[in-house]
Amino acid sequence: MPLLPPSSFLPSIRSLSSTSPSKLRSCIEYLRKIYNPPVRGTRRRRKVKSITGGGDDHDELRADAFELNYVVNWLTALISRAEPEEDVLSDASALLALCAGTASAGTLHRTFHFPCTSSRTGGDATGNISVTLRDVPLDNHDYGSVGAQTWGGACVLSEMVCEDPARFGLAQSSCSDRSLRILELGAGTGLVSLVVTRLLSSTSSSLLGGSEVEVVATDYYPSVLENLALNIASLGIGSEGGGGGNVRCSAHKLDWSAFPSLLNPDPPLDRPFDVVFGADIIYEAEHAVWIRDCLGRLLGKSAFFHLLIPLRHTHTAESMTIEAVFPFINEAKGRGSEDGADSEGEKRVGKGEEVLVIHEKEIIECEADSGEEVVYAYYRIGWRFLTD
Repeated sequence: MPLLPPSSFLPSIRSLSSTSPSKLRSCIEYLRKIYNPPVRGTRRRRKVKSITGGGDDHDELRADAFELNYVVNWLTALISRAEPEEDVLSDASALLALCAGTASAGTLHRTFHFPCTSSRTGGDATGNISVTLRDVPLDNHDYGSVGAQTWGGACVLSEMVCEDPARFGLAQSSCSDRSLRILELGAGTGLVSLVVTRLLSSTSSSLLGGSEVEVVATDYYPSVLENLALNIASLGIGSEGGGGGNVRCSAHKLDWSAFPSLLNPDPPLDRPFDVVFGADIIYEAEHAVWIRDCLGRLLGKSAFFHLLIPLRHTHTAESMTIEAVFPFINEAKGRGSEDGADSEGEKRVGKGEEVLVIHEKEIIECEADSGEEVVYAYYRIGWRFLTD
């Protein structure tokens, strides 16, 4: 059911002083649906506690200048004229800051909270890893603008990382003596990179025992990279001039189609990484092949690529390319010239060579606020030396 415009739904400013606290709370929640919507499909069914995020888009209402101005005036009146309860006042103030600032500029800020279950992991006062990101509305004239929005796959992967950092190579035993290099492909708004940066830079975290950490968030489109750099800077950790101690985070351009043929890539993409992440990055048929060829140069020999993709009905063919390009570990074997032609996207390898294979696959069921089921596939991809 479509939302009513705020000017039609909210009680009049004149009647605010006589409006009940419960009615005011419902009004603020209504406004949140429009001006601070969660990210669709981020609640894993096996989780007891949900993360912040997930939901429907209401871009039309959010972009309506008249409605936005009405909401700003309504919230200002609520805070200054009425005498609401403390929680209502606090929520209204936070929503006013959002509407008067970021939303009026055509952007949206979302705060994500991810529970930390490891006793060795730091977080905020509630034990969470919290990150605030800037999203930019879709631009029909800029194909790359889809990357300037936070998608559910990044939320789910971030939650998994916070639950079990060691599973993703973010523990002292899985890094070198002096440094750990982490790469995110198709970083978009940078959620996964910033969650990892926050996680490893926490003053109470002993995950890496003081090792140097370099987090490199990559994307291709200029508008996405600009927004990504702003999100990294706003974190105030690991960016140029920011805190974070031994942890650094930076944004860099990476063209998947061109990178494999570069003779001398510029730093920091000039040597392999210890951990590579990718969330919701397969939406064209050629992406899996491009990513495999990039990993050939960017994935360390003992490292793993952690990939999470939604299994969308509209992109079934694209999703299937993962298992066509990356064989499962028990199916990978050397091939000689007598074996015939390669299938589409399959790279010919022989005995005694190393090949990228799927070491693990997990299906994850999530739920959107609407009750709709969203299914993701998680892959752990790494090298295997072919001996037969």
